[in-house]
Amino acid sequence: MRNASLIILALLAALPAVSAAGGTNEELARQVRQAETAFAKTMSVRDHDSFAAHVAEEALFFSRQVGTFTSIWRRESDGRWRIVFDKGCPPCDPPPKAQ
Repeated sequence: MRNASLIILALLAALPAVSAAGGTNEELARQVRQAETAFAKTMSVRDHDSFAAHVAEEALFFSRQVGTFTSIWRRESDGRWRIVFDKGCPPCDPPPKAQ
């Protein structure tokens, strides 16, 4: 229940920044995809400074799992998208091999 409350708070915190930022939904979605791709690259090349540049000061991270992640991004006053919430999920089982 506590995790659900934190997710709701993170979403509510992100709404004013997105609304004030303007732009079409398609454009905002494109910007977030670009930010997510750049963020993922920082992990693959182990660039800690670039990683930190994608994270908001008050960001919340849950889990130390390797697998998939659910991230909530917020467009900040400087126009950059930064993560405000990130939660790891266990890796998915691969589908069975065809015989």
